[in-house]
Amino acid sequence: MQRFVTFVFLFFLSCIFVSALSPSYSGWVNDYGDVLTQGDRASLEALFTLVEQNTTAEVVFVSVNTTAPDVPSAYRTKLFREWGIGKKDKNNGLLILYSVTEKRIEVEVGYGLEGILPDGKVGRYLDNYYVPARDGGNISEGIVAFAEAIADELVLNTEEIRSGQRNEETIDTFGEVLVLLVILGLFIWFWWYVVHGPGKKRFGLFPVFFGGRGGHSSFGGGGFSGFGGGMSGGGGAGR
Repeated sequence: MQRFVTFVFLFFLSCIFVSALSPSYSGWVNDYGDVLTQGDRASLEALFTLVEQNTTAEVVFVSVNTTAPDVPSAYRTKLFREWGIGKKDKNNGLLILYSVTEKRIEVEVGYGLEGILPDGKVGRYLDNYYVPARDGGNISEGIVAFAEAIADELVLNTEEIRSGQRNEETIDTFGEVLVLLVILGLFIWFWWYVVHGPGKKRFGLFPVFFGGRGGHSSFGGGGFSGFGGGMSGGGGAGR
């Protein structure tokens, strides 16, 4: 019984610690890295609101001081999935991430928008609209120019976005299988902990799934209620 109580205490303590490290959303624009001017911040808020109203697609911007210990490309995918950007039945979300320390912009595209915004097209938009402004020393201007180009592309495909349900059955099935695998993994881990007890090696069989000894993540439980619960397969680009 003492072992079980210890496990529960450590589990919830770790959840609280990880949650404290998670960024929380504050709307369409989350400028925690303070990279946007006040005017550009207001412009993006208005732009993303119009995109959602016209197309139902959800475009979100977030800046952070650093993505460490994750690389920016991995961070963007984790954050996209944690926040659930995009409508659940359409998976039509798009995340624009800028990391100050890494000096990196990353774009994550939801399943439902990958046909409209494949990786190559997103990369070209970054090269054409963001990179010139960045090289001229104006990150904020480059982000807004890129966002406006993306918004135009989404509005041009309003009908497809509103009506499209891209591979929803496959996506839902994948999600159900993933949940079952996670539950099974947690059950096995709990059994291993109880059998071997504190002080003995418990994670050696599952170094990848549980991160091994000393593994940690910058993401944990967080709010999802502001967005629709969309999914992403890791599509996108960065510069």
